[in-house]
Amino acid sequence: MSKIFKHGTTVFLTTNDGWKSEYFKAYIQPIRYKNKVYLEGNYTEIGNNGNNVFIYLGPANHDFTADLHNFRINDLQNRRFIIDKAEKVTLDDKVLYIWAVIRQVRG
Repeated sequence: MSKIFKHGTTVFLTTNDGWKSEYFKAYIQPIRYKNKVYLEGNYTEIGNNGNNVFIYLGPANHDFTADLHNFRINDLQNRRFIIDKAEKVTLDDKVLYIWAVIRQVRG
């Protein structure tokens, strides 16, 4: 595991059939400005997207990119996120980390 993922938010993955991963660290940050590449967000007065949309950076060994609609990301503050888009970020043939656009869901 990369040293960068020793910090960040403690999260875990779940699937629609009830599977749960172990806890691991990842970075979850709100998308503050509209970027058409990522989503259909809208500007607000302060530039916040307003749609509970976040960028996720997580370790390569927790790869959900092949079946992203089956996975949810959860944190210890009881937030749950669905995955809108995800990609493996690579250098040569090595996967360095997972990048995703995630959306917080209620309930």
